[in-house]
Amino acid sequence: MTTCTKCEATWGGMHTCHCSGCHHTFSSLSAFDLHRRGDQCRTPSDAGLVLADRAYPCFTRPTDHEHPHWTTDGQGVLA
Repeated sequence: MTTCTKCEATWGGMHTCHCSGCHHTFSSLSAFDLHRRGDQCRTPSDAGLVLADRAYPCFTRPTDHEHPHWTTDGQGVLA
């Protein structure tokens, strides 16, 4: 497990990202990138992210096709 020395959040995983600005943790670089707008952090909910099923707070892209931020091309590929 890795720990942030400023907020004391802990996380694990090879692709997990922790933002040094807002101190939220993300399941992947793509989820982290979604929460950034220029040099500003957006809230995970504003970025369309949801909590992942992990032992620590971690935001990820939703997997529910009914979620408003999840759109596909009809083939299950993100549009």
